[in-house]
Order: sequence, then structure tokens, then C-alpha cells
Amino acid sequence: MTSKLIFGYWNGRGRGQQIRFLLEYVEADYEEKTYIFSEPEQDEWFKKDKKALKPFPNLPYIIDGDFYLSEHDVVIKYIVKKHPKYHELIGIGKGPNDEFIVDQLVSVINDIRATIKDLCFNPKVQEVKKEVLATTHTKFNQLIEFKKTNTFLLPYLTIADFKLIEVLLYYKALDADQFDANLNVFNPYIYHFHSLPRISEYLKTDRYKSNTVFFPIQKSSFTGYEFIEEFNKQFV
Repeated sequence: MTSKLIFGYWNGRGRGQQIRFLLEYVEADYEEKTYIFSEPEQDEWFKKDKKALKPFPNLPYIIDGDFYLSEHDVVIKYIVKKHPKYHELIGIGKGPNDEFIVDQLVSVINDIRATIKDLCFNPKVQEVKKEVLATTHTKFNQLIEFKKTNTFLLPYLTIADFKLIEVLLYYKALDADQFDANLNVFNPYIYHFHSLPRISEYLKTDRYKSNTVFFPIQKSSFTGYEFIEEFNKQFV
């Protein structure tokens, strides 16, 4: 009998949302361990589980029986490799170099995410957002050129799409007008991802709707709460 996966993360989207979508998409048998990012509830992570989980205690993490694994991109690959039916999500079984191409896409998207995430933690986010977001356009345009007319980045869905979707929503939440002026080609892409059958079913659940911020209000300067609330109305 296989063990149920345990996925641990904060009560927000952050780096966890891509993994939640992935777990749902591959039909994983899992439960989520949610940590509350506020006092004193956060002590459950900082004073208890972080000390107990070794090596490299961090969020997000996955526990599979006696096996514990942290670090976001590694957790994603572990989940996919545990579900052979979905190995193409990391490029396995496709072209001879597709696995490396997927890794390359993930790296590019991680760079874009780092810029936008840092912006969300900048106390002057509203003052500088247009200028900072504009610095991401070169790499976004490279992704657009790479994607061509594909529904997703490659001719099939990969983990790179799971990551890119959330980064695009960060941008839209920060400045919808600038998004539509420069990246509106991604609007159908966002729609197609959220219309995937298992994803669309998940969007109707309380598990999905309970995570209403991109980043914790206690630390970030922009949480995206109002955007997420409005965005989710289409999935009622």
C-alpha cells in the first residue's frame, strides 16, 4: 500500500500554489499540512516542525512515508516522477532534449519570478512597479517567441506552465493595464490552464479558495488579496 503524500506550506499561494495545482493534476493521494503565518500560530513551524524535519528544513516540503524532501523545484520533480503516467510534465518520453528544455524554461521563469516577488516586498511597490515590471518584458517576450502558437509553452503541458501561470497572475495583480498593453497574448494561455479538467474542478473547492494571498500580509507590501478575490469569482 502506497503512503499518502503530505504537502507542507504556509496559508497562502506563494511557492506552494504551483505544487497544489500539480498535486491535483496528477491525481495524487495527498493531504496538506497548512502553517499559519501569524503569531502565535507560526510557532508550529518555527519552533516545532522546522526543528524536527531534517535535513534542510524548509517550506514547501513533501513527506512520502519515511522520506522527507524540501526545496520547491525538487519537490515538483519528485511528485511528477512518483506518477509515471505524467512523466511528460518534465519532458521525459518526448524529444531527446525535452527534459533539458523544460529545465531551461523553469530557470527563465524563476528569474522573472524573483524580480516580481522582490517588487511585492518593496515598501515603494506602487511607486516603482511600472519600471520594475518593464524589466521583465525581455524574458517574457523570449517566452512568447518560444511558445509560438502552442497552447502551452511546449506542444504539451509541462511543469514550466504550472510555474509561469502564477507569475503571470502576480503581474496582472500588480498592474493589469500594463499587462494588457504588453503581455495580453498570455490571456488565452491563462484561460486554457485554468480550464484543464482536473484544474477546473479544483478551482471550485474550498481547498483552493482558502488561499487568498500571494504573499503573507505580515511581511509583504503587496499581497494580491483583492485581485485573487475578484479572479476567483469566475470559478464559482
